[in-house]
Amino acid sequence: MSAKGKQKKRKKLDVKENIENISSFIKADIRLSMSPKDYKDLILKMENGSKEILLLSKRLTVMFKSEEMIKEMAKRRFGEGSPHIEAYIDEHTRRKNSFFSALARGCKIYEIHNKVELEKYLQERLHVGIGQMGYEHIIQMVENWKRTMLEYPEQYFVALTEESIPFKYELVNSEWMVIHESVGAQSDQRMNALFINSKEIVEDVRKDFFAIWERTSVADKDKRKVIACVDKMIEEIKRKNEISE
Repeated sequence: MSAKGKQKKRKKLDVKENIENISSFIKADIRLSMSPKDYKDLILKMENGSKEILLLSKRLTVMFKSEEMIKEMAKRRFGEGSPHIEAYIDEHTRRKNSFFSALARGCKIYEIHNKVELEKYLQERLHVGIGQMGYEHIIQMVENWKRTMLEYPEQYFVALTEESIPFKYELVNSEWMVIHESVGAQSDQRMNALFINSKEIVEDVRKDFFAIWERTSVADKDKRKVIACVDKMIEEIKRKNEISE
């Protein structure tokens, strides 16, 4: 065999070896969510009976939205009379019920926010496919969030980090990793989430989560200080926009 032929054969073997090496450590059951209904069904199934949920968030979660805010978001996302409105409200309502039921039965829920991104969200109040929400909805959501911190001191934990959060994820029971982002109004047959079931992957991501958690200062994990920090953000936003109580 010529030197060129040997080199070509060696490259093929290298490629095959690399593929085999990759296959040896990536073992995952991956499910795609291709519509809001898919996401609702899958996330409720994943969270049902959960003992631990870790949330690396970019904004406040659905669990703290008021009923009025959810209805307003549904109408603005899909338009008056859309059949998707009822499904949207049902999803949010069931997620809220699932969240608080989990806390009541002792599930540990940890949530990390980047300070800058949280303040930006509170100030801009923007949602994909919806636009800007009114201050009254945002302030009510913050009040619900703060109340949850105080009512579940041994179950619900929040940290405010200065570290970058490149993308959000949720870990459920050290079994599932969920990456989700809404695609807006035209959401049928559009991928909006990945559900990954892999012991190795989830273990590594869980280490990532708690690495951020442990590097966060004690003060930024103290609930009353977190609440004071959020209150300061709100007051500053009101002051800048000349909004009174």
